[in-house]
Amino acid sequence: MVRRLLFVGAGVVVVIIAMVALVGNFMLRQPGPLGQGTTTNVHLETVAAVSDAVEWPRPDDPHPDWVAYLPTTILRVPANSTINVQIDQEDGATGLRNAFWGKVFVPLLGVGDNAAPGTMNVITFSFKTKGPGIYHWQCFVPCAAGTVYGNGGPMQTLGYMGGELIVS
Repeated sequence: MVRRLLFVGAGVVVVIIAMVALVGNFMLRQPGPLGQGTTTNVHLETVAAVSDAVEWPRPDDPHPDWVAYLPTTILRVPANSTINVQIDQEDGATGLRNAFWGKVFVPLLGVGDNAAPGTMNVITFSFKTKGPGIYHWQCFVPCAAGTVYGNGGPMQTLGYMGGELIVS
């Protein structure tokens, strides 16, 4: 009986060590410094209403009054690359419709929450991709008018304030 307990205990210890090593190896891998490998530029425009788009108009959009990132929120980028993003932020300040989430999530630096409609703030940032994968992203500043706590409609819809980063 004691021998069996020792065997089971040793097995549990081996499994725990293997899991810690696997997770540690995954979490400690660095994607490498920016600028190494290929570089891809992504240029987006945010608007308070699709019908107000300046750079990428969508005149036949089924939701002309929805807030959106344009021209698309399905972004295809290469693996092991530096991605330079420029967002021309033309969305006006509508105020948060959910005070709780507004305290939990922080908007992009440089995007004033009191930006006047028709003004442009340009936000730039870079990141490094690792291996291939599909990553869902969405705006977490709940401002969708006419939806429950501002989280519906464009905030949950691909092509508006939600998208995918496809790394291949």
